[in-house]
Amino acid sequence: MEGRLDTITHLDFEKELDAILSGGDMNGIAALTLDFSNLEYISSAGLRSLLKLQKDLNSRNISFAISNPNDLVTDVLSITGIDQLIKVDT
Repeated sequence: MEGRLDTITHLDFEKELDAILSGGDMNGIAALTLDFSNLEYISSAGLRSLLKLQKDLNSRNISFAISNPNDLVTDVLSITGIDQLIKVDT
């Protein structure tokens, strides 16, 4: 991930992930980690996309984590409680 995950970009993010998840490429995958080291900003729309992804992956018994978020993104994930639902590796 890079740039922003917000109202403008979250639908593209969801479409890209939907294509991957529905394409059968996830067979045999036990975990998915998104590298947020280049993500500058996340909005409530981006948070909703992450929760939607978490729900989808849970239904497939695939664990989900976020790695390397910057301080701003880490704060947003913490303040909103998302870090209690999705593993965050800083």
